[in-house]
Amino acid sequence: MENLHLCPIPYLLIDRKFNVIDASNPGYEFLDIGENFLSIVEEESSPKFARMIHKVPDGTMELNLKKDNAFGLFDLHYRFSDHHQHYHVAIISKDD
Repeated sequence: MENLHLCPIPYLLIDRKFNVIDASNPGYEFLDIGENFLSIVEEESSPKFARMIHKVPDGTMELNLKKDNAFGLFDLHYRFSDHHQHYHVAIISKDD
């Protein structure tokens, strides 16, 4: 995706195994390329997240995610790209 780094919100491209392919600059505050998205999802929520994102190709869900060694509540907007075979994920803080 061109100019992904310019996106003003945390935006990630993740593969089917939830590894980060690319991210916006704010997205790198959560994870770096190659890291697994599930590593920042609250442990109790990760199976639910994985099941949901594989069943429904696009949607929104609330998740507790780790940022700066603390968990916070975030809206996660995602869409699967059949053409590229990866997920586009936007992360919006519920606290801000």
